Amino acid sequence: TPPGFFSSIGQSEPTPCAIGTFASQSGSASCSSCPHGTHSSSSGALACTTCEPGHWCSADTQIECSADTYTPHPGGHDPTNCTYCPRRTTTRRQAGAISVDACSCSTDFYRAPEWMDVASRDECLDRCCTCPIGSDCTDEDMLPIILADLPVLPGYYRLNEQQIDVRRC
Repeated sequence: TPPGFFSSIGQSEPTPCAIGTFASQSGSASCSSCPHGTHSSSSGALACTTCEPGHWCSADTQIECSADTYTPHPGGHDPTNCTYCPRRTTTRRQAGAISVDACSCSTDFYRAPEWMDVASRDECLDRCCTCPIGSDCTDEDMLPIILADLPVLPGYYRLNEQQIDVRRC
């Protein structure tokens, strides 16, 4: 019986290991289940593959972390191995994210620049701040909005791209 197969006593032909199992040695009487954090997505496997960052695995499948979650670690074995993005952030419908860097400010928030002191601003959490009245942060292209690109509604203005103060004309 070659690796990747098993043979029961009296069986004339070897049987390939099922998806989610493996046999690394020849002469196996049975196949072993893939350990947590690994998978085998084809029959006749000699070994299981470690689950990649941005994913979690059942014994037979590698599954992307859902949108608004991420994991930088290989070997995830449960959906809870995927961490939710911080409050007010999103992966913008991207699944399989591998880093918190994939999480950007959600709709209705803009990303404050590093030079801006947000600690004393109630409308900011971390660097995601509530868009001021007179601006439009509902980006249909799902791109993160930064202060320099803050879209101002018709009838409003701001003095320059570094200003958060939006005023009515």
